[in-house]
Amino acid sequence: MPWLYYWMAAHVDPFKDVKTIVVPPPQMVANMRVGNMDGYCVGEPWNQRAIVDKIGFTATTTQDIWADHPEKVLGATADFVAKYPNTARAMICAILEASQWIDASPMNRSKTAETVAAKSYINTDTDVIRSRMIGQYENGLGKTWTEKNYMKFFNDGAVNFPYLSDGMWFLTQHKRWGLLKGDVDYLGVAKKINQIALYKEAAGIVKVAVPKSDMRSSKLVDGIVWDGKTRQVCRQLQDQSLICIRLSRGALMRAPRSPGRRNAMSTASLASELGSVRDLPTRAQPAQTVTSHPSTSAETMQTIHTPSPTAVPNARRTALRDGTQRVLRAVIPPILGFALLILIWELVSMKTKGIPGPLVVWHAAVALFSDPSTAMARMIRGSAGTSCPRSSGSQSVSASPQR
Repeated sequence: MPWLYYWMAAHVDPFKDVKTIVVPPPQMVANMRVGNMDGYCVGEPWNQRAIVDKIGFTATTTQDIWADHPEKVLGATADFVAKYPNTARAMICAILEASQWIDASPMNRSKTAETVAAKSYINTDTDVIRSRMIGQYENGLGKTWTEKNYMKFFNDGAVNFPYLSDGMWFLTQHKRWGLLKGDVDYLGVAKKINQIALYKEAAGIVKVAVPKSDMRSSKLVDGIVWDGKTRQVCRQLQDQSLICIRLSRGALMRAPRSPGRRNAMSTASLASELGSVRDLPTRAQPAQTVTSHPSTSAETMQTIHTPSPTAVPNARRTALRDGTQRVLRAVIPPILGFALLILIWELVSMKTKGIPGPLVVWHAAVALFSDPSTAMARMIRGSAGTSCPRSSGSQSVSASPQR
């Protein structure tokens, strides 16, 4: 999600101009196919799958946002690591050795693609996975290329090292998008999460090199250089106001954007990303929009999918539609349930003697509230007749409620 928000924020307000939902990755292509979504952000192979099925195209990749960015993790609770330190080290060693083997040759990458494509894992065509694993890309709009920053799994250990600066960057994004409500010690939290000492122990066992510094400097798509060492995190909002969040260490700094960057994702601005306006699919075409995002420094590729200009929703219309749907979902089920109950009641009263139907009860209730004294007298007279045999057929309506 940080990739999706970060990329969209350069063009639109991710919260006001676009509606985002959470969908399991294997279901994204199907939802695109039937028109439930206009784009998605997901790891491979679901981006390439959309291109092969001709229902979407790649708008950008995460290595275009941040080359050699961090991606998937091996996670465990602190209690598990404290209780089973040898097991934790063994798992890290296994990941390092597997990553090293995958990166050793194109043949190993192809074998990996064949393995994970099986029904017991990803359950898709091998070629859909293999192409981007070996750096062969296509965008679904006729462009093909060999990606120099294709997905890496080891890269002499640089991929696997848990840099503190990377962890701090993700925390700043959580703060930026409201997932963190207050200020935190970004460096302190990153040290607790990224178990660098444990990683170095495991790396030493399998003889994997580690970098000299726990921090690194990275340049992002909008020109921001993140190094985790400056004193503030500054982010640019859509209205071009500059908000700074004071930190102990770490910063995300940028200059205010030009007014032209404030516009929503117009055809022209998206065309600058994709190359040509005439290549953009419209609603009349089978494809809507897909963006694929290979990760260059992780076990799997990450993808970003953005709505096409013709598919950007109107915020007010979307809010009105969503509100109407919520009201209908809240009101219609109780109404249908009540109607079904009345129908069953009427059918039972028609089949069973002595049980008044809903209409009879309604009239009795109206009579009771309109003239209580007369209605009560009728009920008393009717109750006196309740001793009559059922075969007489002389049951009175007013007496039936007592039964």
